[in-house]
Amino acid sequence: MMEQPTSNNNNNKFLLACGGCLALLVLAFVCLGMSGIAAYFILDGSSVFTSVSSTVVASVATVSIEATPGRPTAVTSLSITRQAIATPRATTPPTSAPVTAATAVPQEIVASKSTATPLPLAQPAAIIQEPIPPQAYTDLAYFFSADYPAHDYFDSANRLGKYNLPARTVTIPGYQVGDSQTFITDEGNVEATLMAATDHAYFWVEDGLNLAETAVIEAANKLENEYYPLLVNLFGQEWQPGVDNDPHFSVLHLRLPVDAAELGYFTGLDEYPRDLYYDSNEQEMLYLNMSELVIGEDLYYGTLVHELQHLIQWHVDGNEAGWLNEGLSQLAELYVGLYTADTEYYLEQPDIRLNTWEYDDDVVDAHYAGAYLLSVYLWEQLGETAVQELSRHPANGMAAIRTILHGYSDLTLEQFLANWAVANYLDGETADPLYTYETLELTTPTVEKRVRDIPYERTADLNQYGVHYFALDVAGAVTIDFAGDTLVNLVDAPPPGSDHLWLAPSLDDTNAHLTFSFDLTDLSAATLAFDTWYDLEEDWDFAYVSVSLDDGATWDLLSGTYQTAGEYGPAWNGRSAAEADATNGWLNENISLNSYLGKSVLLRFDLLTDSAING
Repeated sequence: MMEQPTSNNNNNKFLLACGGCLALLVLAFVCLGMSGIAAYFILDGSSVFTSVSSTVVASVATVSIEATPGRPTAVTSLSITRQAIATPRATTPPTSAPVTAATAVPQEIVASKSTATPLPLAQPAAIIQEPIPPQAYTDLAYFFSADYPAHDYFDSANRLGKYNLPARTVTIPGYQVGDSQTFITDEGNVEATLMAATDHAYFWVEDGLNLAETAVIEAANKLENEYYPLLVNLFGQEWQPGVDNDPHFSVLHLRLPVDAAELGYFTGLDEYPRDLYYDSNEQEMLYLNMSELVIGEDLYYGTLVHELQHLIQWHVDGNEAGWLNEGLSQLAELYVGLYTADTEYYLEQPDIRLNTWEYDDDVVDAHYAGAYLLSVYLWEQLGETAVQELSRHPANGMAAIRTILHGYSDLTLEQFLANWAVANYLDGETADPLYTYETLELTTPTVEKRVRDIPYERTADLNQYGVHYFALDVAGAVTIDFAGDTLVNLVDAPPPGSDHLWLAPSLDDTNAHLTFSFDLTDLSAATLAFDTWYDLEEDWDFAYVSVSLDDGATWDLLSGTYQTAGEYGPAWNGRSAAEADATNGWLNENISLNSYLGKSVLLRFDLLTDSAING
């Protein structure tokens, strides 16, 4: 999981429409968090039926974790509420062989046109079934296939902030058992002693924490010899030799306060030099809360490998969607033979949105469990190679799953997710491998409605990638009709004349950017004119526009009417709709480029998100 966010803003988006003598574009940073509407009609009866429903249009982007402003200080951590599963199914893990050979470069497939079958009953007014424009299928494929780079905080600080940082890495001497070091934590500085060292890990123990040296050495050796090779095989390797030019990562055993919210955590802050972040430990780091863990127990090892996967993921795909990152970390626990992740919380709330993350106490455990179940199902159905590709693929969230799926199955993403939803209900009740788990034993998920009398009709809201199960306790034949929304709006309609769209995803730790080249040598005046719509995490995520006169070697920020003080200078932040001049949420910007007449310039738009609630 991610630590409790420091911001309460859960809906951060940014759009920008540009037009004028230089360019015409619409820039959109959006996230799909809307609910779909579905109607269920039961005309006659049957014995038992499970209905799985979802919106027609899949989510284009994902919502993720938490953050601290302008820096990668949000940590990935494990909640102290996680419990080991008491009765795991003792079966052999799934084969590593995929269903079919993976494609070297998975080909993007444009969805086929759907057809509408008239309902025998009048369609409820709440259901919106507008015809889907042909271009929408192509656009959706583009959205799924777009690749957005991770946010390199060192680069953006130098490029936009003019920090002139000297070096990306530091060099430290290797440590020996018995050495002491001062670590920076959320609770202040901590003195710790190196109690064990292996080829890849240092095991540090906070001074005053009573851990037996033999137990620490045993844990270090178990990680090195058993768990580490498995994790590197499945997920990839952590940054080597890393920010400190030392091939070891550090595991710090801490005595956190009794009200601490995590079992353990990893933070990307430590992957940067102190020239950028004064409170970085300047080394690959994992933190374990020994107030809640007992060294040598399964939960201790489960937390250790969970956080190690986060460390690996930070390096191989630094802006992976937070919900999927958490799912992979829990899969890491199961993959090494530890049944320390839970499934029941999701099965109790299967209608939550799968591809997002919320920290509210009533749903956060369900997000953990849902991401875990999907990750395990993908591993079992497609094999190790698919997980290896998923972990390393630059696409994120559902886009990554959709892309790698093409190399292992003929199923579409929607079909694969529907099979998964059925498997969550039928596990243990069928021999069909599509609808069962080999390594887990599930409880029956919550049934939305048990229907005993027909006809039955219902119209309801359902989150994207949410599931409703319906049980029919009736006799005889049954006819079921379903209608769902065909379209979901990404944003409010842009102003007239906006013919092009640039959509940047709602991802954490991401630097979405768009660059144009213009020759201003023969112009007597030049203006960058555009309309902008944005809803960005206030004080944390920012959008900038900058200009370069030396082919991108250096950049200078431009200033717009509605920009405020960002981390590096003038930036868009907050909500455009809050401005008095907004029309349907959109604002008009005009930035003079007269200072650059007679020159060739590059113009660049940047969206920089941190490691938490994103835009």
